[in-house]
Amino acid sequence: MILIKTTYPKFQKRIKWLQDKQNSTFIQWLRFKVESKLNGKDNNGVSENLRWLRYWSKHGSAII
Repeated sequence: MILIKTTYPKFQKRIKWLQDKQNSTFIQWLRFKVESKLNGKDNNGVSENLRWLRYWSKHGSAII
């Protein structure tokens, strides 16, 4: 949430807007983090579950 508050300083006091923004951008953030870890050697300890989440975030929705 801190990153979103600093990225959108005009909206710092609008908690609902910040929560919605965080919810809508979380999957992109997660995909970026997992892909950056997967690009390292030995997958840097990324679990099989996170790999599946990365796959489903690109190709549709998953039931978790």
